[in-house]
Amino acid sequence: MGFHPPAELNQAIDPQAPVYISLFGKSDGTTGRGFIAKVSNPGLGQTGIQRWETNESDDLKNLFILNLSKAFTPGFNDNTYNGVAIRFRNFPESIQTIDYALITAPNGETYAVFTNSKDHIFVLIDAILSQTKGK
Repeated sequence: MGFHPPAELNQAIDPQAPVYISLFGKSDGTTGRGFIAKVSNPGLGQTGIQRWETNESDDLKNLFILNLSKAFTPGFNDNTYNGVAIRFRNFPESIQTIDYALITAPNGETYAVFTNSKDHIFVLIDAILSQTKGK
């Protein structure tokens, strides 16, 4: 998809699992975008995902339809939702962001989730956290 994440993140992604694309109806009538990848090594994934912040915005600008010159924050900030740590970078509208998180489901599986709105990542966090243990 034209991304250039650090080697640590690439190595942490489970090569046997599919990468999911997520679409989300946004309040302005557009469709939000995101993707989800299963992480087989959460520690390595955390290292890689943090290193990616230096060029993540440039890598995701076309997929997430972002104008980097209009970023409200120079870098990423912290938030939490339902006990999950989220990193985000804001753009002119609250429906234009980069939000990402590593989320561990009740069954112990970990997923890297990237979206272009906070509402979208909240929905995905809720969905992953509500998985039935053992499935």
